[in-house]
Amino acid sequence: MNIQWARAYLEGVRSLYHWIRYMDKRVKDLEEDIVSYGGTQTGDRVQTSPRGDTLEKRVIKYVETIERLQMQIIEKKQELIEKQDDAFRRIMELKEGRRRDFLIMYYIEGLSYSDISFALGHTELSRVYHLRDEALEYFAQMGEQNGWTQKNDLPT
Repeated sequence: MNIQWARAYLEGVRSLYHWIRYMDKRVKDLEEDIVSYGGTQTGDRVQTSPRGDTLEKRVIKYVETIERLQMQIIEKKQELIEKQDDAFRRIMELKEGRRRDFLIMYYIEGLSYSDISFALGHTELSRVYHLRDEALEYFAQMGEQNGWTQKNDLPT
């Protein structure tokens, strides 16, 4: 059975989740950099520095970058919510069990293999890898039966 479409579909959801986490971290790092440069505010106003306006320009640039990144994050979060809702709806159509649990934990919640292994009570990661393969095959099979594999039905 060809599981490539299932993997691509679900990885699209997971990668958005991780993109947002990464961008949130970048914003936090930039906010910390502003403080280390001597700027004490990240609001609407930046006070001038006794060292001249170079510091002020740098802080303003950081604030503008943070605002731009926050707008991108908001857009991606909306996209993620839509993709997660669609994928979750499809996953919930599967028979209850560990395969469905894996798909939710890994692709929707963004958990790592080791976290899933712990949650499911497995002592070896190889079992989780095997479960992943089974879950993807099962999702692909149900996708073919339900017509999810149509290109116009997959999220972009």
